[in-house]
Amino acid sequence: MRFLAMILLFSTISPLAQAQSHARPQIDLPDLNTSINGIEIGGLEYWPFIDNKPLPYPTGIVWSHKEAAEKNMTAAMECMVKASKRLTTWLRDTDSPVYGKLKELKRRGGPSQFFMWTNDYTKGPQLAQNGMRPASVWHWCSDTADYESDPACGWLKFESTVGPDGACKMPEAAQVTSFLQQKIDSLQEPLTESAINEFNGGRGDQSTDRVDSPSTTPGDGAAGTR
Repeated sequence: MRFLAMILLFSTISPLAQAQSHARPQIDLPDLNTSINGIEIGGLEYWPFIDNKPLPYPTGIVWSHKEAAEKNMTAAMECMVKASKRLTTWLRDTDSPVYGKLKELKRRGGPSQFFMWTNDYTKGPQLAQNGMRPASVWHWCSDTADYESDPACGWLKFESTVGPDGACKMPEAAQVTSFLQQKIDSLQEPLTESAINEFNGGRGDQSTDRVDSPSTTPGDGAAGTR
């Protein structure tokens, strides 16, 4: 009888456990707060667009995988994973055009850290018809003045978008390299070590000239001004 009761118990629990596993599928979530070949990946944000409902910032934004799972944002989470894998693949391949541009941008003093961003329009078909946020990479800095004084401020936003049909659109390599090149062109080429040494040497020569130049007495100076 005890054996029969255990069988009945497990037969009751098993479908419930299966239902729960189907309700929240296991998703291989990307690592955050990591560095790959000198380029950092920080946090993430999900933007859940819902018809006839405002999306206040920052309270309406989903800031973690856990919260996204609780809100059943499965398509958005899957898109976030795809976007993260695309970016990390570029970063691990030091010969990739994207990594090459990022390395040069960092060398010139530009931003070198990413923040993952996924828009979710699965519950906002009407909003999507009016135009969805495009998949893109762009530079966010809290204030224009901060950027002028520190071009490396803020984050490079890696933004992907899920449409009402669940289709995931992510930044393409050509799009990313084009944007990064624009950022590179906006920054001056840093001085090389030889240029710095030459500059310092020139100043040193001027200083030596002043020291080695004949000294004048107050009388000589007075005579000279007349």
